Amino acid sequence: MKAKVTWHWGIPYEESLNWQILERSKMQEHPDPSQISLLLCEHLPTITMGKRGGTIHHQRSDTAVYQIKRGGLATWHGPGQLAFYPIVPLQLHRVGIKDYICLLEQTVIDGLQHYGIMGTRKNSPGIWVGNKKIASIGVEVRQGITNHGIAINAHPELHRFLDITPCGDPDVIITSLELERSEKVSLLELGQRCIEIFTERYSKAIKT
Repeated sequence: MKAKVTWHWGIPYEESLNWQILERSKMQEHPDPSQISLLLCEHLPTITMGKRGGTIHHQRSDTAVYQIKRGGLATWHGPGQLAFYPIVPLQLHRVGIKDYICLLEQTVIDGLQHYGIMGTRKNSPGIWVGNKKIASIGVEVRQGITNHGIAINAHPELHRFLDITPCGDPDVIITSLELERSEKVSLLELGQRCIEIFTERYSKAIKT
């Protein structure tokens, strides 16, 4: 399995979104079962609203807002957060959507474990450390190909999440690797780890 890896640092959210759409179109027009595409981003401050909308309490002058087609509600993205977007042909690889979501969740859990943090699943989407949310998951699948994915809080300004109702839950507490470890974690290192874990797990999930 070959993974085409692209990094976007400090690029407006719209550019990364358009890149995903273009990459998905290429994959649809020229399917190659041996290759997947991975986009890793550190976005400029952005609030994205899922298919079911979401709640914004305060929009700052430096924060863009986008209505997109992933699952979930309102999510904040910005500096100190790693966004990991796999563009993979689930239909071609005969991987079910539920299995794919579990694979994304396990990628985060395994990545956190490397830093001595125990991440868990709950009834609510995302990955949690105790009762605090450390990663969000929102996926779109169109014509059997994915985009969007996971957002892991490495060392963002956590007060930014007060501008929204994260994932529609007013009681949710947001945390980060920095808060749980009392030290910063490199986004580049975290991203490399996610690439390794995801590609290994996804390769094993493919049905030929």
